[in-house]
Amino acid sequence: MFKIIGAAAVIAGFALLGYGRAFVLARRCRNIEQFRRLVCELKSELLLKKTPLTEAFIEIGQRHSHKCFILCGEKIPELGAARAFSEAVEKTAAEYGFGENEKNAVLSLGDGLGKCEINDQISRIDHTISLIDSAAALAQRDKKEKSGIIMQGFVLAGVTIVLMLL
Repeated sequence: MFKIIGAAAVIAGFALLGYGRAFVLARRCRNIEQFRRLVCELKSELLLKKTPLTEAFIEIGQRHSHKCFILCGEKIPELGAARAFSEAVEKTAAEYGFGENEKNAVLSLGDGLGKCEINDQISRIDHTISLIDSAAALAQRDKKEKSGIIMQGFVLAGVTIVLMLL
């Protein structure tokens, strides 16, 4: 009886580990999509409201409790927009689960921030949105392909360990 309960506990534990790993992939996709929405909101703030860049980053970051945007907004006066954005992304990329592809797409926004006319900055934002869309599509595909495999693999590992112990 105890062997059966122990076996079930081991398999359930491994299944939960697999589910947790699959959840990380899903969270990454949600974070990329959220970042895209924030960049679109930044575009609106700059284009329609004519909000200064520093204020726009801080307002959007506080409105959505987004650490990267808040950090960037706070550092712009000190470092300039491009460098402040790059440093904020570097500090928060791991927290949001971004891989290299997503991080590079997001970092492309910093290239023209604060260095050119508003229309050029809007063009840069549009370019970044398209890069984020591509990165999001890859992340979704990655999630779809790997989630099931990861969960099944962990369950199989649990079953294997149980069989070895019985």
